[in-house]
Amino acid sequence: DLRVVSENGHMYVPEIERGMNMSWGSVPRITNLVGPAKAKRIVILAEKVAAARAVDWGIADEVVADGGTLDAALAMAERAASLPPVALRMCKQDINAYANALAGVASHSDFDQFALAQSGADYAEGVRAFLEKRPPNYTGGYALRRRPCVGRRGDEYFPKQKREVRAMSAQARQSGGAEIADQFTRDGFMSPIDVISPAEAAEARADLEAAESELAEDREKLALLRSYPDRLLPSFDRLIRHPKLLAAVTPILGSDLMVWSAGLFIKEAHSPKIVTWHQDLTYWGLDDAEEVTAWLALSPANTATGCMRFLPGSHHQRQVPHNDSFDDNNLLSRGQEVAVEVDDAEGVNIELTPGQASLHHGHLFHASGPNTTGDRRIGAAIRYIRPSMRQTSGDKALVALVNGRDAYDHFTVAGAPHGRLAAEDFARCKADSAIKRRILYAGARTQKGQRY
Repeated sequence: DLRVVSENGHMYVPEIERGMNMSWGSVPRITNLVGPAKAKRIVILAEKVAAARAVDWGIADEVVADGGTLDAALAMAERAASLPPVALRMCKQDINAYANALAGVASHSDFDQFALAQSGADYAEGVRAFLEKRPPNYTGGYALRRRPCVGRRGDEYFPKQKREVRAMSAQARQSGGAEIADQFTRDGFMSPIDVISPAEAAEARADLEAAESELAEDREKLALLRSYPDRLLPSFDRLIRHPKLLAAVTPILGSDLMVWSAGLFIKEAHSPKIVTWHQDLTYWGLDDAEEVTAWLALSPANTATGCMRFLPGSHHQRQVPHNDSFDDNNLLSRGQEVAVEVDDAEGVNIELTPGQASLHHGHLFHASGPNTTGDRRIGAAIRYIRPSMRQTSGDKALVALVNGRDAYDHFTVAGAPHGRLAAEDFARCKADSAIKRRILYAGARTQKGQRY
């Protein structure tokens, strides 16, 4: 109702500088106070309005000495409290009703504008630039159409209208720039990306399966190999640093990149193992969502072998509740599943040939079915993160710095493996496994899960 500002204070709305719209009915309220021209200077130009000018323009009511704002505001409140409450309330309602008579003309579009702005590349770039304390580089990219969420069969989470999913265009694969970021922002995934040749994929698979054979009698080391192939096999360390993967991820996350994990998801031949609909970031204990998973196929990943299925656009809903099942046939750490109904018919099969990869957002709903074929389905889920991320527990989990620099020291950065299946690398992975297990199973009824 009334605003007090200190002599050296200023009034400022930073939303547009972060790629956001103005919401909560703020545009009509500011326009009522200062008029259209000054509202544009405040909102569109993001001008910082000094105290004296704020009073002159009408967005503040009183300037007081520094340190005196609270006392001045309380004095106003005490004066109001001393007056007849019913008459005061009625007069205030009349003033607000007249002043806000046209507020609905703009306010009704707040939610639509917010959804559109938040799904755009400029929003992500604005927030990223703010955190990195650098000037933003805006491109004007945004989601091509609104996706209204209604109904229950996923009530607040899924659009009623039919989703339009576009395969990654040849231009996007080659450009490695804004188009990649825009498409990823819109749909939450990109696929396929040609990373290595089928012959190179076969070589990587052969190295892995030879290591599995060598460790067949040591269950602990075999489990560590499948969770940390990039820390134990030089061939997999080279994969997570592959220039084509970095070129695909950099437009989304920036040039400073770490790999938080590169664990294997293996479905044996004729395996009933599945992955239920879930979001990756649910139990990772990270403080933000600046993460991209590159799922690299080392064997055919198709409908018959149990390829991944993505629900396009579901990442816009951010984190949703999950239920744990600890089902033996579920490959996930806790057998987790989103606690909302999902229409499986809206899912898209992400089929990959050996050497191809898909990218997906950590909040994208995804799942996969059983392997009904006579061959293994092998994929490495390479989890790229920005170095500014951190574990909310305060732990310094083991990561690999694969591009750029680490200016934050939030993680334990591992170098390249000391050798193939080296003892010191197993020791480091075992120590990190204890950290990851504590993080992943926090609050669970048991730690008997499928990962780490």
